[in-house]
Amino acid sequence: MDGRGKAAPLFCSDMRAFEVNDIWKYMDTLTARPRVLKQANLSHIRKVLKAKGTATRAEIAYETKISSTTVRSLLSEMMQNGEIESVGYDESSGGRKAERYGFRPNRYYGAAFCITGDRI
Repeated sequence: MDGRGKAAPLFCSDMRAFEVNDIWKYMDTLTARPRVLKQANLSHIRKVLKAKGTATRAEIAYETKISSTTVRSLLSEMMQNGEIESVGYDESSGGRKAERYGFRPNRYYGAAFCITGDRI
């Protein structure tokens, strides 16, 4: 509550303010659209991999705030699609070695053309 007896606004990741009672309305819209949520999660994972180059499941889960189970499932799907690959394992710190993932270097290609007057 703020000083006026009104609920203080909370902020979600998209920086829109919500009153405490409105959060449940917002959550219902997310759960009603699983395809949109999945695409948002995939986008977050791609951003982490792009920024870090390679990352483990734990690093991705920490950076994106997505559950490790969901991260594992999405990484598996991305590997089946050929979007990413395993790039090795980290050194063990006493437990199981963490597997690192990164984009497949030969998966993406780009081209640029400079067109001026009558030349390409």
